[in-house]
Amino acid sequence: MSDLSPTGADLLAALEQRGPSPALIWYGGEDGRTELSGHVLANWVTKTVNLLRDELFAEPDTPMVIAMPPHWKRLVLALAGWSVGAEVRILSLDAAAGEAAGLLAEPLADGTVLATSDPALDAVDQADEVLVLDPVSLALRFSGEVPDLAHDYLPAVRGHGDHLSAPLEHFSGPSPVHLEGGDHLGDGSGSVEPGAVVALEDIDGADASRAFAVWLAGGVVLAPAWAVSEEQQRAEGVR
Repeated sequence: MSDLSPTGADLLAALEQRGPSPALIWYGGEDGRTELSGHVLANWVTKTVNLLRDELFAEPDTPMVIAMPPHWKRLVLALAGWSVGAEVRILSLDAAAGEAAGLLAEPLADGTVLATSDPALDAVDQADEVLVLDPVSLALRFSGEVPDLAHDYLPAVRGHGDHLSAPLEHFSGPSPVHLEGGDHLGDGSGSVEPGAVVALEDIDGADASRAFAVWLAGGVVLAPAWAVSEEQQRAEGVR
């Protein structure tokens, strides 16, 4: 359930403060290494928030399912969903065979917004609104056939404004972990100073609270850590 919270607005403000400096370094899939500046990541989230609210009519407590492999675009969708107060559920399509399909075989709640990289899922016919996208950084549009009445996420999101169409007042995502003494992640994983690079695993899942804390402190998230060798992490400046 969503609560009145400034977290979404605070995160966007913190990302914007990074400006052209990196906020997220993503490793994975055919993309290899992708670096997103604070301004670019904030812009993706802002445009997606506007798409969800103004075109798909998402609001606090709207059910939202994101069914796709781990990718920074999945993170963008999750951040945008949480920022409008949606009840976000993330299903990884590269999980154990049939796991995501089995979960999606359950009837979707009325009003569900589904974002997926696999339009063949049965859930596509159940959702009220469907977004399709590939987990590929430089894609301009979906590579496959877009189902009737579904939206191709990339052309759709590009059509929305670079500024929020309304304030962000509700946030349904995890709370950022507390920064002990203003400098340390609550789990004791080390200091987070502006520009510090922190390697995390599941940044739209179990590590979302830590990722938020890093960004609010002006740091840089490197993810997923399992896809980055120790040598690469050192080269990226992870301490």
